[in-house]
Amino acid sequence: MSDMMNSRCKIRPFDSCDTDGFIRLALLSAGGGPEEEKEAERRNLLSLERPGFKPARDLLLAEDPGGRLAGYGRCFKEAAISRQLVEVFVSPRHRRRGIGSRLMERLLALGRKAGAVICHTRLIEGSREADFCLRLGFRPVRRYLEMSCDLAGVARGANDENVGPFDRFSAGEENRLAKLQNGSFRGSWGFCPNSSEDIHFFLRATRCSLEDVILLKQEERDAGYLWPSFAHEKIPSDGTRPARIHMLGLLPVYRGRGRSRNLLRCGLADLRNRGYLRAVLTVDAENTPALALYSSLGFKTEFGWIWYERGIDSGSP
Repeated sequence: MSDMMNSRCKIRPFDSCDTDGFIRLALLSAGGGPEEEKEAERRNLLSLERPGFKPARDLLLAEDPGGRLAGYGRCFKEAAISRQLVEVFVSPRHRRRGIGSRLMERLLALGRKAGAVICHTRLIEGSREADFCLRLGFRPVRRYLEMSCDLAGVARGANDENVGPFDRFSAGEENRLAKLQNGSFRGSWGFCPNSSEDIHFFLRATRCSLEDVILLKQEERDAGYLWPSFAHEKIPSDGTRPARIHMLGLLPVYRGRGRSRNLLRCGLADLRNRGYLRAVLTVDAENTPALALYSSLGFKTEFGWIWYERGIDSGSP
């Protein structure tokens, strides 16, 4: 395709008839084998139903003069913390033509209109796309680690008066989980309080039911929880399919005295009993207590994620 044709790509809102084309682009972005592609298709189709997300407003497409989709940009607004999350992807054959910058410019305009103050995007550490973000005024602000653990030797810790008992949520208790999650992570970097609708959506995204979420109670009160994810993860070279610790939270008043450790050991044993041989999770690199806990139970760092930030009204996209 000529430079002129690339420069004439138009940026337009998503329409329902674009679903198949958008999914093809998303699969190109995800990469991986057949199973990973199947999961990526499911995840991206589901993303169109995310609470607060309106595809016709928040998903933009770049279309070349021949009617072929060249890229997409999407944003998720988090009004409670005045933040906008963005993702931009341009197909390899259309890169280095300014399409990504134009998509980002339009996304930032959407965030500005919605009252967002900051914009965040996430990239794998060392990604070539980092230069793209830096040119557009983003700066690295936070590092997260992707960690994994072999489950073969994991055993559940004993319940005692300082830790147990463990329970499960029941169907229809999304609001109860939302309250516990919001209390556990209030003030944490990048955390946006969840509604019951958000919880319902993310349960679907993680292929999990409320009955799968482990609940820690103290004196008949909800104290903490472990939320597993059974969504298909990328399968490593040894062929062992992992499950994910999606969220592990404890209310501040109940922290310490080994509760997080026992809750995590209970969750890992539950995954092992379901036939999983490996567990993965993501943790803030600045969360020293969590890193120490995970390392002590055999988790090892696989790679890092870098969060980039930009003020909505700063920089020049």
